[in-house]
Formats: sequence, C-alpha cells, structure tokens
Amino acid sequence: MHQPGSIAEELPSTSDTAIGGEVKKSDTQTDKIFSRCHSIVLTEDEYKLTNTETQQKRLQNLRKELNYISETDWMYETVERKAA
Repeated sequence: MHQPGSIAEELPSTSDTAIGGEVKKSDTQTDKIFSRCHSIVLTEDEYKLTNTETQQKRLQNLRKELNYISETDWMYETVERKAA
C-alpha cells in the first residue's frame, strides 16, 4: 500500500488539478472546455448558414416582386401623367 506521510500522499498527481478544494482530472476539464468551444463554433456556423439562407430567400422574394411590378407596370398610369 502506501506509507503514512509519503510525498505521493500529500500531492495530487500531475494529471489531477485541485480547484476549490476538489481534485479534478485535467482531461475532464480539457474535455469540458473543448466541448464548450466546439458548441460555440457549431452555433456560430449554424447562425451564419441560417442567416445566409434567410438572405437568399429574401432576395428571391424581392426579385419576384420586381418581376411582378415590371410585368404589371403597363396597367397603371405614371405619376407624371396624373400630375399633368
């Protein structure tokens, strides 16, 4: 087993980290940090993709409206003719 008062008993191993009186594995902390960063990156990518898709749909709708206006323009009098 181990001897009382040995150095190994007093110090946490190099793969452990003491935080707030608790001993946690560095790998666990690294995994949590990595997961958080990965989640943030994925969220940003999804936002950019959604934003791009929304802009594309908006442009398509504006083009349709412009085409409709161009096709039906002949049905309406111009403002210059009404004023004269």
